[in-house]
Amino acid sequence: MDFTIDNLPCGYLQFSEDGTIIATNESLVALLGFAREGLEGQYITLILPKAGQLFFQSYVFPQLKIQGQLNECYFKLRTSSGKRVPVLSNIHRYQQPNGTYRYEAIILHMQKRHDLEEALVRAKSATDKAIGALQKSN
Repeated sequence: MDFTIDNLPCGYLQFSEDGTIIATNESLVALLGFAREGLEGQYITLILPKAGQLFFQSYVFPQLKIQGQLNECYFKLRTSSGKRVPVLSNIHRYQQPNGTYRYEAIILHMQKRHDLEEALVRAKSATDKAIGALQKSN
């Protein structure tokens, strides 16, 4: 893999039409905790939780086939230990000279944003409960 792509500050994933992982970069390998050899040649389902597998089959792949790209797609990946990691991805479809297609994805780790959104939801819930209690007492 090209040195620049291998050392991007985001994950890079290339996969075939049938979902076979063709290439990854060091950033993605480090994020997911797999050895590169443990990912390349495997199906993308290896790094997708069950809900993510359903999401890819029912939404991501059809959209890529129709539009050729999918931007700002939020989903979770599965690490080698089974932990779910929130990511944001842009995925593009490219036709190769032999007529087959490959997909390239840039993957951004979104843990801090996910944690912030969860904290905001909890804070809103606590605020709503406090307002409800205050209204009952009046």
